Order: sequence, then structure tokens, then C-alpha cells
Amino acid sequence: GRTFTKGDLNVAMQPNGDFRTGGECMGIDPNNGRVVYYGSRKNGLWKSVNGGLNWTQLTTGGAPAATANVLGIRFDRVDATHTTVYAMVHTGPVLKSTDAGVTWTNVSSASGLGDAPRNSTVDSLGNLYVIKGGSSNIEKMTRAGVWSELSPKLSGPGHKLTNVAVDPKNPNRLFATSNSGCVTRSREV
Repeated sequence: GRTFTKGDLNVAMQPNGDFRTGGECMGIDPNNGRVVYYGSRKNGLWKSVNGGLNWTQLTTGGAPAATANVLGIRFDRVDATHTTVYAMVHTGPVLKSTDAGVTWTNVSSASGLGDAPRNSTVDSLGNLYVIKGGSSNIEKMTRAGVWSELSPKLSGPGHKLTNVAVDPKNPNRLFATSNSGCVTRSREV
């Protein structure tokens, strides 16, 4: 971390702008550290295969639009032989790629997310958890593609979820935080 090299990615970034709490917009492939995905706020989804030096915008094969606001990038780390990557698109779907970003499939049409996916996480079993924006609900998609809704108990009415995390050693322990600072925990999912 002592020396940094500037890559060629040159898109509008708003680190303190709207949607800054919507999710982790950059992700490094857990099976290949040279592969990096970046979801921009106004310029769609980007990928680097050389550790962030050079970037290519992903716009074909069902990828988000070139002007999409990509709020989050997550990886299913269960299968070390290939990488499954998810992209959460504001006012759009949750997209899934099982071929390193060549093709993307909308996996959220059967969920209760509508067009409001926000912060997300993937547990050690490959289950995806996505906060439904503007609500106190979390949608869970199993590795098999089955969706269900979780409703954590928050401290009061009107509270909206902002973050979700899962214990890496115990996928039954899910944590969520709200806009009021409430932290809630599940012992079983």
C-alpha cells in the first residue's frame, strides 16, 4: 500500500453523493485478484483484468446500460473453479454472471425487490441477501435461485435498512443496520 499507480478509468465518481450508502461499488474477484469490477454512479459497469490498470465498460450480454447507476458488486465464493458475480442496479434489477461478466441474467424478477436493490452481501453457502431500498426488508436468494423475504425487527416505525452483513463463519448470523442507528441480528436465516 505504499505505492499507487493510476489506471485509465475516467468516469464521474461521487464518493459523497447520492447513493453512497447503497452498496460496495467495487469488487475484486476472489479467484483472481487481477480481475476487478467497478460499478459507477452514472457510467454503468466496468471491468479490469490487469489489476486496475486498464478498464473496459461492460455493455453487452445483458450487462447494465452504459449510463446505469450500479450500486453494488458481490461475489459468490463457494465455487473456487469459477466466479459468480452479482451487480445491483439502481432502478433496475439484480444481475448475475457465471462467466466472468461476459453474460448477465436478471435474477431479481421473482423477488420482492422491484426496482430498488440496495446494499447486499453473500454468505459462505452462496446465498445472496439484498436490502430493498426504502424499506425494512431484506430479500434472500438461495444459491438455487429461490427468493424469500426477511423482516428484521427494528426499534421503531419508519426505520429503513441501510446495511446488511453476514458472519463469515456462521451463515445463520445475519446483521442489519437502519437509518436510525439500530443494529439487529438474526440467529437463524
